[in-house]
Amino acid sequence: MNITQNELKQTIYILISRHFNVTPVEIKGDETLANAFDADSLDLVELAHSIEENLSVTIPESDFDTLLSNATPNSLIAYCTKNMRDIQIVPKQPQNKLLARIFKKFKNRVK
Repeated sequence: MNITQNELKQTIYILISRHFNVTPVEIKGDETLANAFDADSLDLVELAHSIEENLSVTIPESDFDTLLSNATPNSLIAYCTKNMRDIQIVPKQPQNKLLARIFKKFKNRVK
């Protein structure tokens, strides 16, 4: 499956907004989640598990402390970009090419 960098960012922002009950507009890319939303370590671990489930990325326990101690939306996006499996980050495509690709995948599944 392919995903654009923008789609990855949107997904991370949606997961953060759901977890902390805020709107995506309230999320600042470089602000730590601990400062922005008074997140404790349990909040961050739960968010990490949500990211793992939704984005096919595994965050080993050895990375938890480093990643989550100063977690920002941008650092989570960077980590996912580097470590996602079965997903390839692709450059943003013009809308008509994207729709053609989606249609082609759908058409192949219907056969």
